[in-house]
Amino acid sequence: EMRERFSYYGMRALLIFYLTKHWLFADDKSNLFYCAYTSLVYITPVLGGYLPDRWLGQRKAVLFGGVLLMIGHFLMAFEGMQGITDPAIKQADPFINNFWAALAFIIVGSGFLKANISVMVGQLYNLTDTRRDGAYTIFYMGINLGAAVGTILVGYLGETIGWAYGFGLAGIGMLAGLIVFVLGRKSLHGAGE
Repeated sequence: EMRERFSYYGMRALLIFYLTKHWLFADDKSNLFYCAYTSLVYITPVLGGYLPDRWLGQRKAVLFGGVLLMIGHFLMAFEGMQGITDPAIKQADPFINNFWAALAFIIVGSGFLKANISVMVGQLYNLTDTRRDGAYTIFYMGINLGAAVGTILVGYLGETIGWAYGFGLAGIGMLAGLIVFVLGRKSLHGAGE
């Protein structure tokens, strides 16, 4: 979850600037895209929670969501032509479609990961286990750490060095999180199966 928050808040730090400075969308359109993105990230967990509860299981959903997030951020690292003001030419640039696909991957990936990772934390402990509160405290500390560091690092890299570096760092962060999740699956003791 820390890596998902790293990628989400890093994306939030860059998205408006990327839309206005790279793709040269007007402020109102950029704001619309940004609001749609953030809204969809928070509505897709409804479906991302329903499907695993019925068929997939939380562990597979977290893995699937993490992979989609990673792919989405790596797709964002391919920028396309900068500074196109003509809407017809902008739509002809194949990288604009790459951008829309990347956003879709990130939105759906967040829906699967966000809805299921916290459920898995709860499944690690019995309802009466006193360690459960401490586990959620650590979990939320990781969320806050990922959000703070992602905003700073991804935002800084994207604005100062290049968009691809900021978005790429978010993808690398998600890859690192997936590696930890897969290698540490034995520590989950069957949670999310």
